Amino acid sequence: MVGIGAVWCIATVLVLGVAAATKIGPVLVTLTRGHGVHLGDAVALVVGYTAAALTTWWILRSGRSASDAPTQAERARVPDQT
Repeated sequence: MVGIGAVWCIATVLVLGVAAATKIGPVLVTLTRGHGVHLGDAVALVVGYTAAALTTWWILRSGRSASDAPTQAERARVPDQT
């Protein structure tokens, strides 16, 4: 599941990059005198993490296709118990 970890790391880096580089919208939360969470930061977080969640869902959903499922003959095989 390295792919899922990479998806969330990339989403986090992008959200933090937007937060560091832009000052879009009003300040929602003041952290220090010169820093705060802007509306654009919150929008970037919601968009970025929603995209990461949907990508994670897609990865998990498509991880095993019907052709990967064992056939009836494979399921009927009994392993040797020697």
